[in-house]
Amino acid sequence: MNCHLAFCVFKGFCAWSVFLWTLEVVVRQPVHQIGSSVWGSSTFQKADYTHFPEDSVEVAQELQQGLGVDARIVTSERKVYLGHFLVNEMPTKHVFSISNQGPETVSFLEMAKSCGCADVALSSDNLKAGEHGDLTVTLDLREIGEKGSTIDLRTNSRNTPVVRFHVAYEVSRGLIAKRSTLAYDRVLPTQLERFDVILEKCEGWNHEEGWLKQIAVHPKELVSAVIEKEGAEFIVLQVVFQPFSNQVAHSGTGDVTLIGQDDKPIVNIPIHWTIRPRYEVRPASIVAMVGEGESVTSTIVLVSNREEQLLVEKVEASGLREFKSEITQIAKGLVSLKFTVGKPAGQLKEVLEPFIEIRISLPEPAIIRVPVFFVGDDP
Repeated sequence: MNCHLAFCVFKGFCAWSVFLWTLEVVVRQPVHQIGSSVWGSSTFQKADYTHFPEDSVEVAQELQQGLGVDARIVTSERKVYLGHFLVNEMPTKHVFSISNQGPETVSFLEMAKSCGCADVALSSDNLKAGEHGDLTVTLDLREIGEKGSTIDLRTNSRNTPVVRFHVAYEVSRGLIAKRSTLAYDRVLPTQLERFDVILEKCEGWNHEEGWLKQIAVHPKELVSAVIEKEGAEFIVLQVVFQPFSNQVAHSGTGDVTLIGQDDKPIVNIPIHWTIRPRYEVRPASIVAMVGEGESVTSTIVLVSNREEQLLVEKVEASGLREFKSEITQIAKGLVSLKFTVGKPAGQLKEVLEPFIEIRISLPEPAIIRVPVFFVGDDP
């Protein structure tokens, strides 16, 4: 009986070995590398394949883990800046040369791109060992501005499952701003600021006197712009940002647009502004995770955005069951405030909005209120 059982086991083992050998011959892959290409399933990392839908990413990740054919896609360039183009209804093209430097044929399974400003086409759906092909990117030149597109090409190669290409270029109507964005970052109280923007006249600029119809600014309450000087090769545009006299801390965006006689934009310059308070606390509020009748200790930092010496005259609290404070001067313009606060009991917590009030005497009198929020189970 034991001999018969051993013979059956041996026979089964031989049959399984023959099956595995046959499977390797048919798919031309080692058995330990056969996975989702036959049966499917695996995990993926979105960060590596951000432009692909999830099902495609799963396959690409499996290929990277050792599945797929023994091929390697090689290209002479993957990231290219194509320079400046005049706005045109006719598109232009850039060609990436690719080749397969592996021993097996590679197939291109899918392409994904990050924006609609470019169309992509492959010369062939697959490349045999040693063959060359082209990936052609067609650029849309109908709108002015800085453009860029990332193209991800997914293959069935275990060595190069995803090949990424990137093209960047700029489209204009003959003028290019040497400062693509204007940034205003000031601490209260603020003052106006003038920006001189050089507009370079590119090859193809054929506008004569009277080419400019208007300079559109947004928002009109804060931004103004005039052409200060025009030469044979450049134009100097002066942009003025004037905050309100009663300005408060905030941030925002705007722009300046030069519009031609045909009512089309010639160049656009974005503006980003940030107006910061003279003093601020970080974090801006205290969140205490305690129940009724309990206390907690928390620390905030008082900052002078002008890096001035700070003098805290008094710290008071409202709507708190318990309050203690400890003030420590860390550095010039930096004060640490350590608080112990207690959650109010009974009806007080429903009618009061607790806060801590910090009174600053130097360099200029000011009052800052820090709201206190309690998070915890009610009794």
